[in-house]
Amino acid sequence: MNAQEMFEKLDFIQVSILNPITKEEDENIIAYETQDYYEQRYIFFYKENKTITPFSNDFNYEQRPITLSVELLKAITKQMEELKWL
Repeated sequence: MNAQEMFEKLDFIQVSILNPITKEEDENIIAYETQDYYEQRYIFFYKENKTITPFSNDFNYEQRPITLSVELLKAITKQMEELKWL
């Protein structure tokens, strides 16, 4: 199972992030998103500097860190392997 399939199993979908200047898809970012009644959760993989940003937005647009389950951590690790970061 690849990383995208692992994220989908956890109700995350891969989404495109637009560059605010060019209005084109930012190829430097792989982003996954999920949403429930209270918040939207995101995991961004920044290819250029090999960093990961997991966070959530409540519907007041307040950003918060998210708790990583073991299954979510496995999906993140798989994505890092596919990016050849590990």
